[in-house]
Amino acid sequence: MKVKVNNREIETFSGALVGDALLKYSKKEYKFIRNGEKIVVDKHDNKRFLSGELSAGETLYIKNKG
Repeated sequence: MKVKVNNREIETFSGALVGDALLKYSKKEYKFIRNGEKIVVDKHDNKRFLSGELSAGETLYIKNKG
């Protein structure tokens, strides 16, 4: 399935979680999010968690915390 992270299309497996897509996007950014230095939001600015489910076509954005 395809999702977007910071407007870059990522191909991941069906049933992938937010964390799976972020790892494929950038291990460095994943670590920042895991450590609480950054957050992930969807296109409606809702916070998403690494363990959250993804659907095909979703768009995620990585933001600095605060």
